[in-house]
Amino acid sequence: MLEYYLKSGTYGTMEHLSQKKIEKFNEKTGSTSRLKYIRYRIFPPMEIYEIYFPFFYRHKILLPVGWAYRIIRGVTARRKKLKSELKYLHNYNNNKIKK
Repeated sequence: MLEYYLKSGTYGTMEHLSQKKIEKFNEKTGSTSRLKYIRYRIFPPMEIYEIYFPFFYRHKILLPVGWAYRIIRGVTARRKKLKSELKYLHNYNNNKIKK
């Protein structure tokens, strides 16, 4: 536990954030598939849209625009976060034992 705190820094690291997101997804779905995680991140469930993107939740016909918006925003405005998540996902071991 001490090692985790020492590596986290003051506000945590993007690597730890990515690690926690992937572990939470694995616990929630029971799957350790990288492709399923990527699909989940690109096409999140409607509950995510209801909370974070209410316009697209109310106008479901525009949902493909919402997907494109999320991808473009990830590549442009949230580049470091996306890069960190993809880097961790690339190094993620599918045979990792859940804690």
